[in-house]
Amino acid sequence: IVRVDGCINAKEIVGDHISINSRSGKITGLLTRKTSCIDLIEATTIHLRGVSAQTVSGKDITIGPHCKIKTVDCNGTLSINKKAKVENITGEYSLK
Repeated sequence: IVRVDGCINAKEIVGDHISINSRSGKITGLLTRKTSCIDLIEATTIHLRGVSAQTVSGKDITIGPHCKIKTVDCNGTLSINKKAKVENITGEYSLK
């Protein structure tokens, strides 16, 4: 289980459950970077907010606001916030 409240830079994050919230509040956002940058995120369950990533791969994926994802590979349920940008979606998924 990986849970991050804040901004991080990483090449790869792999686990069973990954939750990254880079935008916790307005005051915090003014004082720090607002986006985490990660090349690959891979897990069974993924919840993202304020994350830029090349590839996100998992079973149950929630892409929250302020995310910029190049490719999502999902084989379960997928939820994408209206304020998120996803370029490509692959896999056998159902939209929430």
